[in-house]
Amino acid sequence: MSKKIRVAWDDLKPGDLIHVKGSTNTYVFKGWFLDAASVDHRKSGAETYVITRSKNNSPVDVAIVVTHDNFAYATRPAPKKPRPNIVEPKAPGEYWLRVHAGELNGWYMCIRRQFDSIKDSWDKPSDLRAWQTVMWGIIAFSPWLTWHEMVDGMHVSEVLTAEEYYMRKAKGEL
Repeated sequence: MSKKIRVAWDDLKPGDLIHVKGSTNTYVFKGWFLDAASVDHRKSGAETYVITRSKNNSPVDVAIVVTHDNFAYATRPAPKKPRPNIVEPKAPGEYWLRVHAGELNGWYMCIRRQFDSIKDSWDKPSDLRAWQTVMWGIIAFSPWLTWHEMVDGMHVSEVLTAEEYYMRKAKGEL
């Protein structure tokens, strides 16, 4: 379910859904219609109109005009929070992932192994099973996984090296 925010008459933008007083229908805002060049559409009053189109999928395109007096409110999708850009660490070693996935909330340790054998270098880099994680906070390691297999279905908000993790933990920042 997407979150929506309410929009006032003064802040209408094309694409907003308009709700009219006394009606259960919603209409898509298209633009302002002014009956005189000197009229400011931001002022409330009977002379200010908004042009909308019906939101249904009918092949007939119907335009209606809504006055400020008939305007109840408008909605638009809430702005999305930017997702952090998480990249796969390339150096071998211990890493800590901040994970948000259902019951798996918190910091989880994972290990990236070093590749030395010729066989490993023949694989495509995206197919290398270089990662192991400590599963569900117990001392049991998962089988070796690719980065995409490991983070699939999880919302990883932060990746720290072991040094960064333990320094921040010692300072009480975690």
